[in-house]
Amino acid sequence: MLGVVVILMISLLRAYFIIDMDRREMRVRKGLFDKEVTVPLESLQGFTIHKLKQYGLITVSVSLHARYLNEEGKEKKVQLAQHYFTKPIQRICNEIDEIIAEDHNR
Repeated sequence: MLGVVVILMISLLRAYFIIDMDRREMRVRKGLFDKEVTVPLESLQGFTIHKLKQYGLITVSVSLHARYLNEEGKEKKVQLAQHYFTKPIQRICNEIDEIIAEDHNR
């Protein structure tokens, strides 16, 4: 059991989400073995919020995804955040929109 807890803690410590306005990109890493995904802000298409419900009643997971175009022009998605409730995910989405909008206003 202790081994599982250690692996989960390492997984949590390796995860990050950075918005770098100097380089005009977002860098995301989720999980233990996932690689870093770099999303240029110019190729960003938008954000979607996904809700996973059990039996149509109980919300099990809510996640925020960014849609972007990769170098080949294909649409890709990357998960930015995950929570059990919608309100914290909506706050994160609003904060990301504010950060990106502030840069456009300069």
